[in-house]
Amino acid sequence: MPGRKKKFYRLLEVGLVDKLKKKTTKKKKTIKRFLFLLVAVFLVYSFFAGPYGFLRIFSLLKEKKELKLEAKKLEARIMEREQRKEKLESDSFYLEKEAREKLGMARKDEKVYKFVDTTETSEGITEDEDQR
Repeated sequence: MPGRKKKFYRLLEVGLVDKLKKKTTKKKKTIKRFLFLLVAVFLVYSFFAGPYGFLRIFSLLKEKKELKLEAKKLEARIMEREQRKEKLESDSFYLEKEAREKLGMARKDEKVYKFVDTTETSEGITEDEDQR
C-alpha cells in the first residue's frame, strides 16, 4: 500500500503541477498581451498625435506655407514702397500729385473746393437738407 500512496501522491502532485503551469502560462500570456497592447497604443499615439507625430508635422508644414506666402506679400509691399519712394524723390509732378490728393495741399494762390455728395438717403431727404 505504501507504494500505491506514493504513486497516488505523485500523480496528484503532477496534476497540480500541470494545473499550476497552465495557470501561470495563462497569466504570462495575459501579461504579454497587455504589455503588447500598451506598447502598440503608445507607438500609435506617438506616431500620429505626439509632439513629433504626423498631425503636428502636417500642421507645422501648413503654417510654414502660410508664413512663406506672407513673407512674399511683405517683400512685394516693400518693393512697391521703395519704388514709390524713388518716384517721390525723383519725379516732382508725382510728388505734387500725391501732396494734392492724399494730403489736400494746394499752392498759396489756389483755392480748394470740396464737393459734397447730395444723394438721397433711405428716408428721402438729402444730406444737405439734413445738415440744415
